[in-house]
Amino acid sequence: MRPRDHVILGGAAAGALYPVFGPNAALLWIASFAVDIDHYIDFVYHNGFTDFSFKRMVEYHDALSTLGNRPEFLNISIFHTVEFMAPLYAVAAYTGSAALSAVFWGILIHIALDVFHLKRRGILGKRSHSVIEYFIKRRLLVSRGFSPIKVYDQAIEMVKANGLNQR
Repeated sequence: MRPRDHVILGGAAAGALYPVFGPNAALLWIASFAVDIDHYIDFVYHNGFTDFSFKRMVEYHDALSTLGNRPEFLNISIFHTVEFMAPLYAVAAYTGSAALSAVFWGILIHIALDVFHLKRRGILGKRSHSVIEYFIKRRLLVSRGFSPIKVYDQAIEMVKANGLNQR
């Protein structure tokens, strides 16, 4: 899902939930799109920490989107996983923090929108929602002769080629 869509739909959710969260609804809204910072981390990691451009990060994920139906494609977004969300929920519940609760719900709304979008595209199974799930699926792909990393390398090359074509 495009960042713009998360900003708009997260804002609508925050507005609808303002009676529940009060001013913390602003945190829900921010969390509903800021959680995608893990996509930026993913881009920087896969390009070997040599490119920090936000614009090329968007191009990279657009390129990945075109490769999403390939059998070797497998994705994980670390802040979208149960291993991230469960502790966030536990800390919010334990501390009774309305702010952390709003952040939790903002991220959960974001993940729900992503699930809907991925399901509609027919690639829901391509994103791992758990680190454990990711390593199991990755091992299965490798045992079948696939190399999930090649898709990411290809996306990086597509971004580099696009940059050369624009000069």
